[in-house]
Amino acid sequence: MDEALKPGRRIWLIIDQPGYTPFKIGPLLIIGKKPRLFPAGVYERKGHMIDRKQSLLQIVTDPGGMRTVAAASIRFKDPGNVR
Repeated sequence: MDEALKPGRRIWLIIDQPGYTPFKIGPLLIIGKKPRLFPAGVYERKGHMIDRKQSLLQIVTDPGGMRTVAAASIRFKDPGNVR
């Protein structure tokens, strides 16, 4: 993961929400040093139960700053028209 999301890498995001036409965001330039992973699943953290449906990554991009995105929405090549 660290090698794929290293600083200087360009990524695109696919946004696919129920009831809306899917669209892409990007290119985004990764400028943060290390992405932070929030894994999917059910577990306890600091006395609270967490039930996360998708793995999330927290990355720093230009433009946009700090973003928390679903790992499955990241693309490493321009996806073109996603409709």
